[in-house]
Amino acid sequence: MPSGPMIAKKMRPGNTKNGRNLCAHRWLKQTNPSGSSAEFKTYWDCLSAEQISKYGAECAQLIADGMWTHCNAANIARHSARTSQTVLSIQTIENRSCSSPSIP
Repeated sequence: MPSGPMIAKKMRPGNTKNGRNLCAHRWLKQTNPSGSSAEFKTYWDCLSAEQISKYGAECAQLIADGMWTHCNAANIARHSARTSQTVLSIQTIENRSCSSPSIP
């Protein structure tokens, strides 16, 4: 058994092209470059079903447009900078509790 405090692991989006990993790429790029997996899980769990659905739809569009190839985080980051319609107010969400019904 390990002794001492547990060190949080830096969030690293997986290779799967899905809405959760798209969100993780943006969260790391725009808000929390050294964020942990646990911190991202908390953030993701606070998103509404509508927000999660938007990430899924945008992921599908990125794949269809050939913008997300070989899990290329640089392509995702570039596209994220150009797309504002589904970029969420991440800092606002992080400052609210999950029980808040008015998360953007």
